[in-house]
Amino acid sequence: MKLSLFLTSSFTRVAPFLPYFLADSLDSSLHHFSDDEPAAHPTLTPTYTPHLSRSHAARRAQTSSGKIKMAHARSLISGMLVCYIPSASAFRTSTGKRITTAYLERMGLIVRELDVVRADRATVDHEISHADLIFIDGGNTFFLLQELRRSGADHAIKKAVRAGVPYVGVSAGAVIAGPTITPIGLMDDERKAGGLEDHRGLNLVDFMVVPHLSLSPLRSAAARIQRRYVGDVKLAGISDRAAIVVMAGRARILHARRSVQARLAARAWLSPRN
Repeated sequence: MKLSLFLTSSFTRVAPFLPYFLADSLDSSLHHFSDDEPAAHPTLTPTYTPHLSRSHAARRAQTSSGKIKMAHARSLISGMLVCYIPSASAFRTSTGKRITTAYLERMGLIVRELDVVRADRATVDHEISHADLIFIDGGNTFFLLQELRRSGADHAIKKAVRAGVPYVGVSAGAVIAGPTITPIGLMDDERKAGGLEDHRGLNLVDFMVVPHLSLSPLRSAAARIQRRYVGDVKLAGISDRAAIVVMAGRARILHARRSVQARLAARAWLSPRN
């Protein structure tokens, strides 16, 4: 089974991509993320920007070349059960959780929040094993990884994703998908995870996402990570308007702004683990 992952810095900026990604994960014959076209011309090209209204963005996201329309994609994914893990944000307010949940529910998804900090092992296993989509939000990467391990969620997530359940990782949730989270120590405070014994990630892909290339003040930390670990760790840096989609054994960077989309996609092919 090929893995299906959607890795991003900021979910709300790239949310219009998600229905297409999920539709493809349900039916691989749709080929929104296929290899049929050159990498410089992504097959998924909605012209969404955060300044557009939701309805306007949805209309502009519809294609005219025989590809599935947004409404059709949403009809395919309606009713999917999302295991939403916001636990990396334990040190933040709940505003982000409410916004993310609202976006997902507007797509027709059923959201069940799983707090791995407080849930027992049986609850963790049940929620993850019954999910149609695993969504891990952002926050402190070290704290997130610590709590996933302590609760046993890390093993349950890897088992589910390798069995074909799509995975969405936002910021910290994207970073932990790689083989290690060590470089993110230049951006996140490791002291918030005193019980974390090592920095091994979920190892779903062979690169570590470096989020927030364009978000001040985190972009300076992202630049330091890239300078410090170049050659040591395979890194994939993305802005807050980009997403890495892993599907059909390939990975591609998509951007919400058409003006830079081709430039990003042309150098975006990475090597996910199967």
